Amino acid sequence: MKSRFVVYIPTDTREATAVSFAKVAGIPLFLRPILALNQKGEKAFTVIAPLSHRRHLLKLWGKTVKNRDIHLNLILTKDSHRISAEEIKEIEGYCEQSTYLINANYLSPDMPKMLLSHSNAKIGLNEVKMLKPATMRGAVLGFSLQSLDEAAVKAGGYPLTMQEFIDEMIAGNNQHFISEGGESIVVQRFADIKMAENILTEHIRVNTQTFVAREINKRISLPISLMLSRMRVAPNSITIINIFIGLSAGIGAAGLTYKGVLIGAVLFQIASIVDGCDGEVAKLTFRTSKFGQYIDSLSDNLSLAAFLTGMMIHQYRVTGSYVSFVFGGLLIVGALLIILLMIDYLKKRTDSASFVTYDKEFLQKLSPRNTPRFVLCLIKYFKIFFKKDFFSLTFLITAVFGILHWWFYCISICVWAGVFVLAYLREKHYK
Repeated sequence: MKSRFVVYIPTDTREATAVSFAKVAGIPLFLRPILALNQKGEKAFTVIAPLSHRRHLLKLWGKTVKNRDIHLNLILTKDSHRISAEEIKEIEGYCEQSTYLINANYLSPDMPKMLLSHSNAKIGLNEVKMLKPATMRGAVLGFSLQSLDEAAVKAGGYPLTMQEFIDEMIAGNNQHFISEGGESIVVQRFADIKMAENILTEHIRVNTQTFVAREINKRISLPISLMLSRMRVAPNSITIINIFIGLSAGIGAAGLTYKGVLIGAVLFQIASIVDGCDGEVAKLTFRTSKFGQYIDSLSDNLSLAAFLTGMMIHQYRVTGSYVSFVFGGLLIVGALLIILLMIDYLKKRTDSASFVTYDKEFLQKLSPRNTPRFVLCLIKYFKIFFKKDFFSLTFLITAVFGILHWWFYCISICVWAGVFVLAYLREKHYK
């Protein structure tokens, strides 16, 4: 099967070659560009590696790739440091007319987006595409089959090193530079792995929308997620553990004393932080799934329901008034209706099971031309209010000052305002 992407194991130094097989955030480095592109729909890849590393490469491939829909074209060079004309011809047999060569040690979170935005455009006969910084020469190289033929002719007399092979494809061709779009690194030494992992985690953090999650929760959850990724802990296992933390928060919130309510609020804040870990581990190790989205949504809703139920019981135990159950019932029913309205959209318009998709694909795309301004304003502020990271921290702060019960009534009003807004949007846009 022909491929648009060729990943090569660098052989400049022994350490650079060994680093290609080292794990970065739990995934062998040479597999990161392959898995990242596979998540975007690419099925076939060609890998160039020294014959001496065949067994190790296939072992890591089997353990990591498993049941993924990926076709591997493996080209093994007999010389550990050079590539022959015959091997270049073999590469040519697997390549499409326009192909991208990727250094296995090149790591960039934006790499799939960058390459796919360029890969659909045909590369001319006398043209190559490459990254602009001189330090990234050879990290990514877009070429046509003609450039590959010319390199094969040069290698006819004597095998080329990978750098000479790349230089030959660049020489005499029109060079077009492509932008990286974000922070990146070519990992040459084992000492660089920590920096590479920092790039991955920081990319997740800075692309988080809400302030509380980005500046507080993620700074705690990402180091934990990185450790769990190295240990190959399954994201769904983290989610299940978090369900129990959330249920425990509800039990604490139902307590009669200040201490009990405070413990509940602390546990709910912990649940909010750990809630980020399953998604972060899934992103770092390429293990996102629709089932994972379902169970993550279930965890969020169970934690919230448990905590709100605990607050209702706490209010009744403190006041002895059945008004607590009236407000509590309205609160729980309202929250359930909001969830059902979001699920309704996800089932009708998307293949996702994540409530984040409802925001990205629907709320963020509402146009001022067909949506009243006051509705857009309500959505803007309600989105902040209903983010788990925001209200979990608010619960904790108000619990510390002993005024958490005021939030019980405030949330009831806000939830029903949210119900009416989402019901209006459903009626107007996608019923």
